Amino acid sequence: MLHKSTIHWTRTIVTGFILLVGLQSAARADVSAYMITDSSRDFGTIDLNSGLYNSIGQTLSGSSPLELAGLGELGSTLYGASLATGQGILYTINTTTGALTQQGTAALPNYVAFGSTLTTLYAVAEDNSGNFDLYSVNSTTGAAAEVGALGLKPGGDYTLSTNSSTLYFTDDSAAFTPSLYTLSLTTGAATLVGSTGGAQFGGLVTEGGVLYGGAHNTLQVDTLNTGTGAPTFVSTLDGTSSDFDGLAAIPATSGVPEPRTVSWLLLGLLAGAGWIKTRSNRQRLQPNNRTTE
Repeated sequence: MLHKSTIHWTRTIVTGFILLVGLQSAARADVSAYMITDSSRDFGTIDLNSGLYNSIGQTLSGSSPLELAGLGELGSTLYGASLATGQGILYTINTTTGALTQQGTAALPNYVAFGSTLTTLYAVAEDNSGNFDLYSVNSTTGAAAEVGALGLKPGGDYTLSTNSSTLYFTDDSAAFTPSLYTLSLTTGAATLVGSTGGAQFGGLVTEGGVLYGGAHNTLQVDTLNTGTGAPTFVSTLDGTSSDFDGLAAIPATSGVPEPRTVSWLLLGLLAGAGWIKTRSNRQRLQPNNRTTE
């Protein structure tokens, strides 16, 4: 028969394992991102797994709603760049209200897409020859520095990615076939990953190593295969009748550990407690070797 302490410890381990799996499942179930919408000029958050959008407020410049070319972020600061003709201006976004604050005075070129890597803001604009060029954007002054030509021509809808060391770009310019590309951060050149199968994206964000896209022609969230470009359906957009205009990661709160981190801490505590329990039992069962004088 099992000793009572062994049964108790077995139950403790099983309970801990259930909590471990539950916490990891919760981490997977709650993948949220910032989102801006197209027609309503709205800012909010979206649960990428359920598709539920929660509005925070309009992207207001002063008292006027402003359409943005996309979202970008550096650390905990969220940025947007205006889409209006002749107003390629950089803004920071207040994540509690959606209000915009202008950064610098740069107003050219006219951006058609805006995003970021982990370290730099980027934008795509059409040059005088009708070709796309990649620009890096100074986060303080808003000034744009040309990186180089993408080798693509305008032809549809465009978006740049956020929250990855790789800069992804989607458009319809390859004979109007929606496709996923990676962009060189040194030359701007676009490298075709593959067709997105008809999906036209208005936002791209990497979360947990997975590339998510907001497909505005079908109003749904997809994941994209970064080796082939193929999309996989995740959820239907809910909570807004507008469509995707940009996605960006929500920075983790430093004071609150992620569920995955908590689960590993729990596992470590269980392992440590198990070692202490085993050592204590061994010492209790060892005979007393001391001699009595």
